[in-house]
Amino acid sequence: MQAALQLFLRQGYHATTIRQIAGAAGIVPGAVYNHFTGKEAIYLALLHEAGVYAAIGRALAAASGDSVETLMRDGAYRLLAALKAHSEVMPLLFVDVLEFETRNVVALAAEALPHIVSFFSRLAALGAETGELKPVRPDVLARAFLGLFVSYFFTVRFFSRVVGQFPGLDVNADVVDDFLNILAHGVLRSADNKE
Repeated sequence: MQAALQLFLRQGYHATTIRQIAGAAGIVPGAVYNHFTGKEAIYLALLHEAGVYAAIGRALAAASGDSVETLMRDGAYRLLAALKAHSEVMPLLFVDVLEFETRNVVALAAEALPHIVSFFSRLAALGAETGELKPVRPDVLARAFLGLFVSYFFTVRFFSRVVGQFPGLDVNADVVDDFLNILAHGVLRSADNKE
């Protein structure tokens, strides 16, 4: 599986053959079929073993806080930690998006969905209870939150490889707090505070 993982990440799923996987693993091609029915079975096993979506679900389920802001902050840090812990296999998800039209990751994401929905439902309920949160649908809040922090993770992970060390591309508290501030309060000054 490690040989297949490296080949899939380096050259893509369709460009990788069973013969290449076997060669990289130091076995004959026929031996691959003792463990897997074919190349797609190896890929699916790698996706399941990676457990990215399950980790995201567990991270958000474990988040806590007694205010909307502290719950969002804890959820954001836990989400980023889960993504960082799985950063080596994240490109497998892109293989699925590009080469399988998300056929496999949709099923994996569905496994984590109850935890994700629970987190944003808790966030909305807490906001309604404390009066801190505008009436925002939990699914919209989920897309804004996940879109912001997942894209932040990918800019840190991938853009820094392209441009080298780039200010603001580190996963650090100041930057995460800035993103949380933008999510919670927007980027425009209120009419009272315009200079």
